[in-house]
Amino acid sequence: MEMSILQHRLTLMSRKGQTGEWWRKMGWSLMEEAKLMLPFDECPTPNHVLIMNIIIWNSRGVLKPNFQNYVREFAQNHNPAIMVIKETKIGGERAKEITDQLPFDMAIHIDTIGYARGLWLLWNSDRVEISLLAKIEQEIHVMVKICASNFS
Repeated sequence: MEMSILQHRLTLMSRKGQTGEWWRKMGWSLMEEAKLMLPFDECPTPNHVLIMNIIIWNSRGVLKPNFQNYVREFAQNHNPAIMVIKETKIGGERAKEITDQLPFDMAIHIDTIGYARGLWLLWNSDRVEISLLAKIEQEIHVMVKICASNFS
């Protein structure tokens, strides 16, 4: 089984215009730099760093016998705020039945085209608030807000 983890880093800037300067300072080594920064509650500047794990997985079909066990294991080991499952090869009510058994309390589904494709966006509403902007046969567009409880 092939798996990749995408770590997304969100930085809150206190004033407009700081973003470009910050990117030039940080370069491409964001995760290494984040490890060197002070913990969130000890940060002396108005800039706050939040690290959020997002798992994106090409499942190649969710009806495989160990699919649900793999998702639970990913969630336990990597604590993702969001999980995207691609190529589910299942949609409709059956997709909802399966996602209801996974360790996420919210989901957006895109139905399959025949027995191909399918896309799920899964998250826990106590960690992030996701608002659906649009969805089409191969894309889900959302706005993600981090819940206030994750700032403390």
